[in-house]
Amino acid sequence: MESMAETEPIGVITSRTNGSRVFVLSAQAWSQIEKQLFNTFSTGASSFLVHLGEYYGRAIVREAKAGVQPPAFERVLQTLASASGWGEISVKGLTRGDTAFTVETRNCVFCSQASQLKSCYFLLGVVAGAAGETFGKQFEATEHQCGHSGSQVCRMTVEPAESRERTGLIPAVGRVLG
Repeated sequence: MESMAETEPIGVITSRTNGSRVFVLSAQAWSQIEKQLFNTFSTGASSFLVHLGEYYGRAIVREAKAGVQPPAFERVLQTLASASGWGEISVKGLTRGDTAFTVETRNCVFCSQASQLKSCYFLLGVVAGAAGETFGKQFEATEHQCGHSGSQVCRMTVEPAESRERTGLIPAVGRVLG
């Protein structure tokens, strides 16, 4: 967290990138927020969480772009996950953002024992949004494995939305298979 934010003794945490305020949520608090969203909105909550993640992922990359060097997609995700306590993220098969690639998360906070969900909806959105902002096009993330279902990793495929349009499937930011 120290690489991304500075903690002041007056109870303020600020981003080292742009000086904006930062706040932290515990996994238990996040789980309660998810639970209440599903109690209130039923199946619509998953879409809300995916889109919330997408906007957050895009914002994080925009902040990284404000730095001196252009952000590398994998580095932005890894730094965000590490500093936020989300787990360890790896990206496999990424070329120039024009084909599908895989993102894996070990020790994912979004499907920890505190979570009631069977998927990492918010993280799906974060990854799709960060890819979209990095590569300048819409992406879709589809989760194939989730730690909450007993897997050692959360595994998602991320692909440009236009590749789904060519196959006749309607693109969505995040989907869960299984």
